[in-house]
Amino acid sequence: MPLPEVALLLLVALLLQLLVPSLLYLLFHHRFELAPDAVWGGTLLVFDLLLAGVLLGAIKLLPSPGTVAAKLGLRAFKTSDIVPLLIGAGLMVAGNLLTIPWRALLDQLGISYRETQELVDIIAGASPFWFSILVFCVAGLTPLCEEILFRRLLFSAIRPWCGGWGSVLLTSAVFSLVHLFLLGIPGLFLMGIAFQFVYLKTRNLGTAILL
Repeated sequence: MPLPEVALLLLVALLLQLLVPSLLYLLFHHRFELAPDAVWGGTLLVFDLLLAGVLLGAIKLLPSPGTVAAKLGLRAFKTSDIVPLLIGAGLMVAGNLLTIPWRALLDQLGISYRETQELVDIIAGASPFWFSILVFCVAGLTPLCEEILFRRLLFSAIRPWCGGWGSVLLTSAVFSLVHLFLLGIPGLFLMGIAFQFVYLKTRNLGTAILL
């Protein structure tokens, strides 16, 4: 199958990542006037299902042979995956530590920010039904979609032009920005590097999702 079709689906996936959550949020919040937990739960569920469909379509169109799981880079966990996972966890800890000077810089510049992501607060106060939907999305669907999009597809698409390290840095930068969480940008950036490192070292998307 020609690569332009994969590139088109990747572009659609990126547009979904950037635009659809905001549009769904506005629809559920202003048009239907739902409670905050229903707004976020409905937004995440619909968005994740749409994105998963587009991403799986792109994966199936990849010219490499094998099953969908093989194209995704999914395989059984091996003991050799442990060391990359530990290194990735160390990078994530470093990212959390970077939040300290980043917070000081934002305070020095007088830039306001949220201490936590709004979604965290919504989950904490959600009704049992929407709590289960939100946890299902945040702990399951969303990480799966993000790893397919950033670690498998976007990285592979830009690597021929940006090289290995350039692609890691660029995908990690995009990953940190699409979360729209100012205080968490350094941590999310290093998290993206950690996920990509683990995937490249293990060639198993499952280890990145596990991390």
